[in-house]
Amino acid sequence: MKAAAQCSDISGTFSGLDEGLRHSLADLRVGNLVLCLLAIAADKCGIEYLTLRQILDAAEAASISVSDEGVRIALQRAKRKIQLKKIDGKRCYKVSMLGRREIQDLLSNGNLHILFIEGNKPRTDRKKLSGLLSELSGTIRVCDPYYGVNSLDALEMFSKTSSVLVLTAQADSTATRFSSQLKGFRQEYPNVQLRKYPRQQELHDRYILTDDQLLIIGHGLKDIGNKESFVIVIKKTLAPDLWAQVLSNFDTKWPLAVPMS
Repeated sequence: MKAAAQCSDISGTFSGLDEGLRHSLADLRVGNLVLCLLAIAADKCGIEYLTLRQILDAAEAASISVSDEGVRIALQRAKRKIQLKKIDGKRCYKVSMLGRREIQDLLSNGNLHILFIEGNKPRTDRKKLSGLLSELSGTIRVCDPYYGVNSLDALEMFSKTSSVLVLTAQADSTATRFSSQLKGFRQEYPNVQLRKYPRQQELHDRYILTDDQLLIIGHGLKDIGNKESFVIVIKKTLAPDLWAQVLSNFDTKWPLAVPMS
């Protein structure tokens, strides 16, 4: 049953990709296509490891033509860009951080950009993040299930001319310090509203949504700079259906959340 459910998730996810994104994937060489398929399965389905058959099913669901042999050769040549693991006796593949860097280099264009966070250079990583967040404008919606003192540091990176709506649910071990610092933060950054969503189990995605783009965050804002991670920046024009769905989900939850004070 579990395998059947996974196949259904993969098929539904890849058949539902926006047409612009599917065209971008179809233009890639097989080796880079495979890395992208693995990354999308992990990020959108929560399925980190795929079999060869599942990779082919993902490509087929996205209407991308690729041969069994082509994918097999690509996996053999990928080396450190993928991780291999046997699950239920089957060889399964996962895109590695090195593989994600490859995607970043190839797909950084006007509509899709991937920012890699190394995790071992805190100051450099935070500068990268600050440069990205400070350029965002308009109404900015932030969904991050977990919060802590470091969340406030990240929220300071947004422009004070923007309206920032933050939806979160559960505190980390710094909850006491967070509460003591929140009052001062709100005085200095009145443009940032923080609300706590009561149904924690419903809040699991990490993203930032602006008027014209969607940023998918590998780790929460409070952890960026401490761990290897990535930020995928998708222009609204590339995936309008996805952008609209994320907006609807956020705006449905926002009125139900309790202001933090």
